Amino acid sequence: MVGEKTDSENVIQSVDDNLPRGHVPIDFSFALKNFIRSQFRQRDIFNRKQKFQAFLAVGAFITFGIGDSVTGALMMIIHGTSAEANPIMQYLINTQGPIGLILFKLWITMALLSIVILIQDRSTKSTYWTTNGFLVAFGIGGILATTSNLMRTFSFDILGHSTPSPLFVIMVYFLLTIGLITIGGALDNNSTI
Repeated sequence: MVGEKTDSENVIQSVDDNLPRGHVPIDFSFALKNFIRSQFRQRDIFNRKQKFQAFLAVGAFITFGIGDSVTGALMMIIHGTSAEANPIMQYLINTQGPIGLILFKLWITMALLSIVILIQDRSTKSTYWTTNGFLVAFGIGGILATTSNLMRTFSFDILGHSTPSPLFVIMVYFLLTIGLITIGGALDNNSTI
């Protein structure tokens, strides 16, 4: 029994004899499964902190990407391109239509979010709170822009306040971004995450 060949060894030997020398067959599905498993084990991507950060990123995409682009396109359809303060968005709706404008805004939003997450992933020091600060500011900026677009589109006031100017919305967004990123950076310097 020790020196005998089994049927499976005969099959393997006959398959190996038909292959050119130096060629080793690779089971790509097995290799891919093992690669994915190793990445999950190394990165522990399903921990609570990363779920929270994914929640912030999805929220920012919904508010800044979807909310702002759809309400901005609706506002320009109803009131004309002069209702939009951004000349790039005016150009896009004039040349590409509402769908082109929405797709461009979604692409830009996804690119910005991807860059931020990639920087965090490649960083040698902790950037968890800095990234969260950016994501929160991005989401709040989207809420402000979406609300402003809706107020301008349907001509309504919130608690007696008229539609905020686009410059005010942009300034609040930039100040919020700088403030939250600065606070996040300070927390990261004192953090062990």
